[in-house]
Amino acid sequence: LYIDRVVVAPSARGRGLAAPLMRAALDWCTSTTPERAVVLDAQTPLAAWYATFGFTVDGPEFLEDGIPHTPMRRPGREPQESQQPQDSRVDP
Repeated sequence: LYIDRVVVAPSARGRGLAAPLMRAALDWCTSTTPERAVVLDAQTPLAAWYATFGFTVDGPEFLEDGIPHTPMRRPGREPQESQQPQDSRVDP
């Protein structure tokens, strides 16, 4: 899953709105397909902020529209093994 362009309007910046927006996006990703990784291209100065959500650097920095970006990845959860029902038979 790919998150593209996490944006808060300039007039709303500094109010703590970006973190709830990011949590909502990640909640949707993990509730939809928890086993899939989530990737994004962070503006490099914000890579540490994305790391607080479990993202790690996943490649070399690159320029997009003259702005340094860092590819990042948040791993999906391992699929849980289906639990087999226990045998309820009683041996005589």
